[in-house]
Amino acid sequence: RDRVSLVVLVVVSISSVTFSGKLMGLPNQKYLVIAHKGVSHLHATPNVIGNLKKVSQAQPDYIEIDIQRTVDGVYVLSHDSKVTDKEGKRFTIKETKWSVLKQLTLVDGKKDFNLSTFDEYLKLANHYHQKLLVELKISDTITNQQLKAFTTKYGTLLKENHAEIQSLNQNLSLIHISEPTRLRRIS
Repeated sequence: RDRVSLVVLVVVSISSVTFSGKLMGLPNQKYLVIAHKGVSHLHATPNVIGNLKKVSQAQPDYIEIDIQRTVDGVYVLSHDSKVTDKEGKRFTIKETKWSVLKQLTLVDGKKDFNLSTFDEYLKLANHYHQKLLVELKISDTITNQQLKAFTTKYGTLLKENHAEIQSLNQNLSLIHISEPTRLRRIS
């Protein structure tokens, strides 16, 4: 009985490796490498401008970042809608002005960091010729006017970047940036 189990385990293992493409010699050109949250290693602070140079040197196809809108219309890099400062005070990004958020030293695990603006990050990514996958982490309360303002402010830089934009927001189709930037709503 143990032998049968061992044989089955070996067959399943060999089949798994074979069909996963590792032994089939599939060309790497069919795969995209995306640096999720703009990091190149497990212990890096996500979504901060300080990582951009190092990550772009690894030459991923895209660096994925998350952006959120402050109450006064500044887009900042953050996966979470709330951030915590060193004293433990929590701030909801969409309810806080950029002038307050930029003064904060935030914590991510044991590391301190400051929020980065999307404007700074996008310009530096363009300087490094690094394409971005931008996830608009915007609430369902964003207006059509706010989306059009986003397009007006960032459209040229996004086009130059060859960026991809995605969002859960139902209004994403209102953003019109001509190719090569592509937009997609995710659910």
